Amino acid sequence: MTGAPHADTGSAQPTPPAPCHSARSWRLSFTLLRYIAREFTTILMLCIVVLLAFFLIAAIFDDLEDLLDAAAPVSAILTYFALRLPQHLADAIPISLLLATTFCMARLCRRNEMTALRASGVPILSISIPMWLIAALCAVMQFLIAEWVAPESLRRADQLKHQFEGETAPHRPVHLAYRNRVARRDWLFESFAPGVSRGVLVTQHRDDGSIAWELRAQTASYDGNWTFDTAVIRRFDDAGDSLSGLPEEHACVTAASNYLPALAEDPASIAFVFRLRVPDELGAIEIVDILKNRRDHISEATVSILRTNLYRRIFMPLACILAVILGIPLAMTTERGSAMRGFMIALGIMVFYFVTNEVCMALAKSQAIPPLPAAFLSPAVFLGWGVIALRRTR
Repeated sequence: MTGAPHADTGSAQPTPPAPCHSARSWRLSFTLLRYIAREFTTILMLCIVVLLAFFLIAAIFDDLEDLLDAAAPVSAILTYFALRLPQHLADAIPISLLLATTFCMARLCRRNEMTALRASGVPILSISIPMWLIAALCAVMQFLIAEWVAPESLRRADQLKHQFEGETAPHRPVHLAYRNRVARRDWLFESFAPGVSRGVLVTQHRDDGSIAWELRAQTASYDGNWTFDTAVIRRFDDAGDSLSGLPEEHACVTAASNYLPALAEDPASIAFVFRLRVPDELGAIEIVDILKNRRDHISEATVSILRTNLYRRIFMPLACILAVILGIPLAMTTERGSAMRGFMIALGIMVFYFVTNEVCMALAKSQAIPPLPAAFLSPAVFLGWGVIALRRTR
């Protein structure tokens, strides 16, 4: 009896499909990550060196003539420009990250490596993992440099320059005004110095703002207590409009005596106001200490400037992350163009970012807008722009 042929169960079994590289295996490929990290790091180092060279050349054009006119030796000139490098490095890192991201991604596109990776199912975010990690490390390094290294190196550079220009840096006699808001007392020095100051005017105000008394002295010195020489004390009535008696003339009068109350101010606190004229040399920790412990000794305008610089320092490392967020979609949209085109667009974006940030900082320092929104506005706008562009490339 014939029937349908039985299947030979002992014959060859169905061949399983050949293993293929899944998207997850690509994501975890250490060789791929190391290759991209090496390419990105090489380009990043080159960009940093080139930008440092540009910044150094600009500094040479600005300061070299002054140093040569002051007859500074070559060793001092080299030291001066070396001390300015940390600040230039902090400024160069975000721009270098943007240029390196754009150029690295453009090279992967030009070699068709990006096409192969994306065809294999590897998302752009996985391809750019080394860039994110390096950008995070650069953000930490930039904050450390800007917070601890750059302020001290700038102070030393300025002291070196003043030394050869014939100026004594922090303690030279200066025309200085100081206000103690807690005690409602104003000080004016025609020539302030930690030792002996000349041309001193001290004005004491009442709670209602009227003048209680004022003291004018030819010289003033401090040795734990203020001593005024050739002094004249004028006391005013309750309205503060006219004198309540004849002026009191003293060859020498001290505070906490029968003629003057105790004066809590000291030269160190008064000189502090003068040092605030260079807020870029203050780190975030120093600014926080000033706002916490000396808030009543400084004006509202100075407080606004200090807060603006504080928030700027806090948000400054965010520019490193923004560089990668903006650079990746920029390279993908110009993958068929030239590398120079990507460089120019990337540089223009970063310049626009810094200009926008500086405008916001200037408005905050002039008290036109609050310091915190001014510091966060520019990073937030560019962060949103970069995230939207990055999502479109996926």
